[in-house]
Amino acid sequence: MISKKVATNSLVVKENTRMQCMFNCLHYKVNPKCPPSAPDVKWFRELILAHENAEVFYEIVEYDNQLDMYAKRKAFQSKVLEYEHIKKREGYYYALAFHSGPCSQCGDSACKLSSCNRWEVGRTPLCGTGIDIQKLCEQLGINSSDSILYWNQTFSKSIFHDKKNKVLMLSIVFY
Repeated sequence: MISKKVATNSLVVKENTRMQCMFNCLHYKVNPKCPPSAPDVKWFRELILAHENAEVFYEIVEYDNQLDMYAKRKAFQSKVLEYEHIKKREGYYYALAFHSGPCSQCGDSACKLSSCNRWEVGRTPLCGTGIDIQKLCEQLGINSSDSILYWNQTFSKSIFHDKKNKVLMLSIVFY
């Protein structure tokens, strides 16, 4: 897992990022942390800018099947949540993590649109916050053929059929 510190004011936050959720994501209207249940982009923009720094974690992960991808995503997200807790103990009481792809702390079958069973670890995906993932990847130096792998965990499999069994795990901890 690679980590890089970025200034929050360098992040590009746009309304149209949610179009990916609305028209391509299998979790839209299903996962309680995803749009349209998540707060709007304006709310997230204010939340992001209320923090001075952010630590971005990323890794390209290979997986064998969907269950393997979910397990690896949950492990990745759990490590990042540990970092969030470290930042809180260091005095950054409002530290907060967001992850790529839908929240995976309960598993897809456990999510219900009306509620989140694990509110203390459940998170809205980065694309649902309005953060422009492509611009973030450019800022991190991730090439475009690898940055497209971010969407493998959310989109219908027919879109990126040539990018099988690889995914870009990406998380940000704001502090």
